[in-house]
Formats: sequence, C-alpha cells, structure tokens
Amino acid sequence: ECELAPGAEMRAPFTITGGASRPGGDPLVAAHISWGVGPGRAAGGILCDTPLARVRRLVADALPQRIELLRESPLDGPASMVVRRHRGYLLVSIEDDDGHKDAKSIVRIEERTILGGRGVRARLPHDFDQRGEGVHFSCGFVTRRDGERLVRRWCGGVPDELDAGPPGILMAARRS
Repeated sequence: ECELAPGAEMRAPFTITGGASRPGGDPLVAAHISWGVGPGRAAGGILCDTPLARVRRLVADALPQRIELLRESPLDGPASMVVRRHRGYLLVSIEDDDGHKDAKSIVRIEERTILGGRGVRARLPHDFDQRGEGVHFSCGFVTRRDGERLVRRWCGGVPDELDAGPPGILMAARRS
C-alpha cells in the first residue's frame, strides 16, 4: 500500500511464488487503485488486471534436445521427449513415457496438430527460418490411466482445446 502526491510516479517490484501443476488459463495480476474525495470529485477506485502469460520457448536445433513434460497430477512421474530439427522437419519422440507403454505422441506446430506413434515427423512452415517471432508449438503424449484419457505435455496447446492453455514458441536457431 502506498500514497502518491498529484503527478507522482512509483515503481513497485514484486515476487510471485507458487504456480499450477498443469497448463490452463493464465493467472491474473491485479492492482487496485483508489482515491479519496477531492475538489470536484467523489471518492472512488478502479481494479486493473492483466494475465500473467506463461510462455515456454524452444530453439529448433539439429542436436537432439530433451524436454521435460509437466507433471499434471501427484500421480505423475517424470516424463520426457526428445526434439530435433532435420532440414524442413521437426522430429519429436517419446523418451520417457512414465510407464505408459501405449503412449502416442502429439505435436502442434501453428494450427496443425499431429497424432502419431512413439514419434512424429512434422513439417515446419516453409518460411520458418525467416520468422523472428517463431511459431506456436507444443508436444506431449496421449495415453490412458485407469480407463481415463491422460495427456502429458511440455506446455499448453495440446490437445487443441479451450482449457489446454496457450502453446509455447518454437524458434529457428540463429545462424552466423
């Protein structure tokens, strides 16, 4: 809490701890601003809020990269996938399936979602290397636990459903 003189400015650093165990809607950061009665104005207030976007980034490289999947339940053990670029394709495969031998890879690049076996070969957009901002990307695997569908993922965006959260960003490697 602070009080400002007319025309004054203030910066307020803050720390956020905690977080969700699964992708979904982004949390909101809110600031409540209030003012007292003054010449020609009544007391009032306003609540300003904005989403705190959680965006994961990955650089598409020719060298294989291990990416850890999110634990979305206390029952989840470690799980990972391996991602590497080969020319105009992204190769994504399940490395550690957390004991789910029937797991199927799921990959999203831009608006395309590809469901495969233990691995997926996904074509990158033709202009991928020219896109400085990268492309929407996510990956994970789909399986079943006790008859229920289970999705383990690197970030939101898979499956492409409203409550899946936002996808990450896949960036082209910088070349010298």
